[in-house]
Amino acid sequence: MPSPNNFDGSDPADLSRFIAQVRGFIDTCSLAFPSDQQKVIWAASHLCGAAFDWWEPHYLLPPNKRPVWIYAFEMIRHKLETAFGDPNTRLTSKKNLRNL
Repeated sequence: MPSPNNFDGSDPADLSRFIAQVRGFIDTCSLAFPSDQQKVIWAASHLCGAAFDWWEPHYLLPPNKRPVWIYAFEMIRHKLETAFGDPNTRLTSKKNLRNL
């Protein structure tokens, strides 16, 4: 599986694709990511633009001052969805279906 496309935070629809690509890559190369922290850091290396601007100040804190979610893949996924995801996926899906 190829490495994921970078995620810049500009389009909420791109986030679910990004997460799926990250998970797929991590699953196919699981031996390369023995810890959640390594998964998070690797995934964060594919952030750019506003998404990276959101991530950077948290990561630049001294390790003992970083938020706990920075070390847990599922927690960072949730934080990304809160910050950059579609706030109403159900409504968006209905609109997309009507526009077909």
